[in-house]
Amino acid sequence: MAVKKTTEQIVAAFRLINTAKISKMEDTEKFALIKAVKHLKKVGTDFDDFLKDAQERLKPEDFDKIAAKYQSKDELTADETAALNKYNKDVNECVQGELDKEVELDFEPLSEEALGRFIASNDFTVAEIMTISDVIGA
Repeated sequence: MAVKKTTEQIVAAFRLINTAKISKMEDTEKFALIKAVKHLKKVGTDFDDFLKDAQERLKPEDFDKIAAKYQSKDELTADETAALNKYNKDVNECVQGELDKEVELDFEPLSEEALGRFIASNDFTVAEIMTISDVIGA
């Protein structure tokens, strides 16, 4: 069954599901989840590649020096702070359009029972459960 979700929804669900346990699920449910994750992974890795590319290409000239200074908790000058803020703003603006894109996924959603067993296999928050359910649930 085809469903449309935004890249942002898919990436968030993929990141949660990708490292989750499936121990309490029945074998057929595990197989269905793995098939669904295959579709999510494509979108997730494509987005991660896009994000890395944007981060690399939008770096100001002295970014590495500023980032090292920031990481070591040294005080940044006003110009360095402005450059770092502009960089973060530019990256966010660049990727937002990609995050908002709707993607059509074609997989069989997990049944309520299968989703319940998947959730029981993990220690998700309510927000995480909602994120996952919105993307792979029936």
